[in-house]
Amino acid sequence: ILGMLGVMVGGITQTLEGEAQIYKSGFRDRFDSTLYLASPESILTVLEEDATLTAYAPRVIVPAVIGS
Repeated sequence: ILGMLGVMVGGITQTLEGEAQIYKSGFRDRFDSTLYLASPESILTVLEEDATLTAYAPRVIVPAVIGS
Protein backbone atom coordinates (compact mmCIF):
# COMPACT_ATOMS: atom_id res chain seq x y z
CA ILE A 1 0.00 0.00 0.00
CA LEU A 2 2.95 2.38 0.60
CA GLY A 3 3.91 2.01 -3.06
CA MET A 4 0.39 2.93 -4.15
CA LEU A 5 0.38 5.90 -1.79
CA GLY A 6 3.74 7.03 -3.16
CA VAL A 7 2.42 6.89 -6.72
CA MET A 8 -0.68 8.88 -5.77
CA VAL A 9 1.26 11.57 -3.89
CA GLY A 10 3.94 11.74 -6.58
CA GLY A 11 1.37 11.97 -9.35
CA ILE A 12 -0.23 14.99 -7.74
CA THR A 13 2.85 16.84 -6.52
CA GLN A 14 4.97 16.26 -9.60
CA THR A 15 2.35 17.40 -12.12
CA LEU A 16 1.05 20.57 -10.48
CA GLU A 17 3.28 23.60 -10.84
CA GLY A 18 4.03 25.38 -7.62
CA GLU A 19 2.83 22.55 -5.38
CA ALA A 20 4.97 21.84 -2.32
CA GLN A 21 4.64 19.69 0.77
CA ILE A 22 6.59 20.01 4.03
CA TYR A 23 7.36 16.91 6.10
CA LYS A 24 9.60 16.13 9.04
CA SER A 25 12.83 14.48 7.87
CA GLY A 26 12.34 10.74 7.42
CA PHE A 27 8.53 10.80 7.39
CA ARG A 28 8.17 9.91 3.72
CA ASP A 29 10.52 6.95 4.12
CA ARG A 30 8.16 5.08 6.46
CA PHE A 31 5.08 7.31 6.91
CA ASP A 32 5.79 6.98 10.64
CA SER A 33 3.13 8.81 12.66
CA THR A 34 5.70 9.76 15.32
CA LEU A 35 7.55 11.90 12.76
CA TYR A 36 5.27 14.92 12.76
CA LEU A 37 5.96 18.66 12.84
CA ALA A 38 5.66 19.37 16.56
CA SER A 39 5.62 23.17 16.18
CA PRO A 40 4.42 24.15 12.71
CA GLU A 41 3.77 27.73 13.83
CA SER A 42 7.15 29.01 12.59
CA ILE A 43 6.49 27.53 9.14
CA LEU A 44 2.95 28.93 9.07
CA THR A 45 4.29 32.37 10.01
CA VAL A 46 6.71 32.32 7.07
CA LEU A 47 3.90 31.25 4.74
CA GLU A 48 1.60 34.02 6.03
CA GLU A 49 4.29 36.65 5.40
CA ASP A 50 5.12 35.50 1.85
CA ALA A 51 3.43 37.94 -0.53
CA THR A 52 4.06 35.66 -3.53
CA LEU A 53 2.09 32.79 -2.00
CA THR A 54 -1.56 32.67 -3.04
CA ALA A 55 -2.75 29.88 -0.74
CA TYR A 56 -1.70 27.07 1.57
CA ALA A 57 -3.46 24.39 3.57
CA PRO A 58 -2.22 22.22 6.44
CA ARG A 59 -3.01 18.56 5.83
CA VAL A 60 -3.03 15.33 7.78
CA ILE A 61 -2.08 11.94 6.34
CA VAL A 62 -3.94 9.08 7.98
CA PRO A 63 -3.31 5.53 6.77
CA ALA A 64 -6.53 3.58 7.24
CA VAL A 65 -8.68 0.76 5.97
CA ILE A 66 -12.28 1.42 5.04
CA GLY A 67 -14.85 -1.30 5.43
CA SER A 68 -18.51 -1.43 4.53
